[in-house]
Amino acid sequence: MNKLATLILLSSLMSCATSTHHTETIENKIAGFEDRSGSEINPIPSYKIRTFKKKSRGPASVGQEPTKDISKLDNKKVYFLSLYEQYLTFSQLYPSFKKTVKTCAYFHQEFISYNDRPRLWDYQLKEEIDDNIENIVWHLPYDGERATKSTLPLAMQEHMDRTHYELTKLCDNGFSDNYYVFENYITLAKSDKVGAGTSEGANSLVKTSLVFNKLLIDNLSTKKKVNIGRGLASSTEEIEYTDISFRRMQALWF
Repeated sequence: MNKLATLILLSSLMSCATSTHHTETIENKIAGFEDRSGSEINPIPSYKIRTFKKKSRGPASVGQEPTKDISKLDNKKVYFLSLYEQYLTFSQLYPSFKKTVKTCAYFHQEFISYNDRPRLWDYQLKEEIDDNIENIVWHLPYDGERATKSTLPLAMQEHMDRTHYELTKLCDNGFSDNYYVFENYITLAKSDKVGAGTSEGANSLVKTSLVFNKLLIDNLSTKKKVNIGRGLASSTEEIEYTDISFRRMQALWF
């Protein structure tokens, strides 16, 4: 899917969301562009949320407040750092499948700065993964079928390879199909045209790479804070770029 096709997709979303009499949903508009694996760098696996409950925004626990936005970073840098952050998380869960991103010409300074930071969170693969068919984990593809308990590691290896490939393309030229979807989703969100807080809106979000990956990580792993020492902690910004991406997409309700 090239940039033009991506813009058409997001334009379709906008026209759907602005017309209360239109018979098609946002979700159906996106579905028309599902078969794009032949041209897209990192196609997002098909997944539909059938039971959606809006996240409760009660008082946050200490250390769980959403990351503040960083206005000095443009959306392209935030997308790259979010995807890189997610890939490194996948690599913690499946270290034998990790492929190192050695250089990144387009985002050189951001890449170097990120790698110089101490790791803030430790992710561990869950011993038991919920086997509910609605779990996004079981919607990863492998060999033309959905992943099973026996094929999940292989499905994750393929997903990590696709993500790594997208990262290399971002490092080469600064963009990808999934980045354009992210950028244009932000534009629609600013106009309140994405069905925020609804099942329809949730199913639009999971068709974006960063949200799909975030759900995948949440269902595969447990997360705990790394003790990096008081001195390092005081000099290290506790930034999670995925949270910043969610904030820019106005998706904290998800």
